[in-house]
Amino acid sequence: MVTQVNNANFGPAQTISVGASPFTWTNNTSTPVNVMVSGGTVTSVSISADGATFTNIGLLGGQFHLNPSQQIQIVYALAPTMGFMPI
Repeated sequence: MVTQVNNANFGPAQTISVGASPFTWTNNTSTPVNVMVSGGTVTSVSISADGATFTNIGLLGGQFHLNPSQQIQIVYALAPTMGFMPI
């Protein structure tokens, strides 16, 4: 069962289609999300609050919290699997 709140679906994780490296994904939902990054050959994970300055967070995978409009950038040699879940 999926519940919708503020136009965001709460329920199963939604898949992110990973594009070419460096790949940037923006939280265009109206609610905070957790972004999951796993597998592949990732060389850096960075987060931006302003869309211009990215801060490398020192991890190569895991779960990352993004508020609306924040971005995550993944640099990789082999694409990881990514998804997100509104929280």
